[in-house]
Amino acid sequence: MHDLVPASWKDELHPADTIRAGLRTQLMGQTVYYWRAINSTNDELKHLAEGGAPEGALAITDEQLAGRGRL
Repeated sequence: MHDLVPASWKDELHPADTIRAGLRTQLMGQTVYYWRAINSTNDELKHLAEGGAPEGALAITDEQLAGRGRL
């Protein structure tokens, strides 16, 4: 798992671990990127893919600040 969170979170149950533990897939979600808040998960996934992120990577956030998928 690759995560972009402060080191102080390492002693807490990480949301990415919880999600990955519930998946029953061989490819999708085996690498999980998590942020407390980010402008756009889609934009970040494009950037990560350009940098070599593995196929099936999942981006999750508690709060999306911009982008199209905001509620």
